[in-house]
Amino acid sequence: MAAKERSIRAAIQLATSRKGIRLFANVTGLGYVGRVVERSGSTVTLANARVLHAGLVKGGSDLVGWSPLVITPDMVGKTVALITCVEVKTPGVPLTDDQKHFIEVVRRAGGRAGVAYNSGEAMTICEEDPFRPPPPLTQKRGPRGNRASSHVA
Repeated sequence: MAAKERSIRAAIQLATSRKGIRLFANVTGLGYVGRVVERSGSTVTLANARVLHAGLVKGGSDLVGWSPLVITPDMVGKTVALITCVEVKTPGVPLTDDQKHFIEVVRRAGGRAGVAYNSGEAMTICEEDPFRPPPPLTQKRGPRGNRASSHVA
């Protein structure tokens, strides 16, 4: 992840936490685990090596957590956790098809999900009314004016 995206993610996490919204980094990757047999500089030899996939799912959002939702008196008056997923992007970097699909699935299930380029946009996602259809998924233009698909397929 580029330094710019990391700083956007940190700003989003700080801004949302002030509103009681909890978003955690969903770092994805692939590595190997096993018993270390030998270390030599930056090389590690493993015995019984096996693949380790990190992160929720392919295409999962960068930030995943929940937003508190106060249920109105006619809905029993309780607060529940609502899944909240924020895909952090810098302008011009398109969403992958897997990321679009993940956001679509969360939205269809009644959760909050979208793409954010700053903490203000993340707050908009986190505070969406879950009982209204979410706004269309859009992406910002990059330095050359390119734009990825503006809607989730």
